[in-house]
Amino acid sequence: MKIFSVINFRDAVERDHKDALFHLGMMFFNGKRVQKNYAKAAKWFLKAANQGSIDAMYKLGEMYRYGDGVPQDDNEAIKWFRRAGEKEEIIVKMMNKIK
Repeated sequence: MKIFSVINFRDAVERDHKDALFHLGMMFFNGKRVQKNYAKAAKWFLKAANQGSIDAMYKLGEMYRYGDGVPQDDNEAIKWFRRAGEKEEIIVKMMNKIK
């Protein structure tokens, strides 16, 4: 992942740079330098995923798997895990852990 200065980070987010969007999502997800907010994290992960961020796709899958900031939805979780390139057997193992 590319490292951003504060000034470059803001510019990168405004330009929809996938790594910056993902990093912003992680800040909200973990509560680093901002108040923890899963809904905002999901918003930024979705933007990053739409720009091609594999990490954001995977994180969205996890969020839908557990219902963190989004409605819990196994089908949506599987969709995002597949988009992230996870193999079917791994997805089945991940999904079976919650049932």
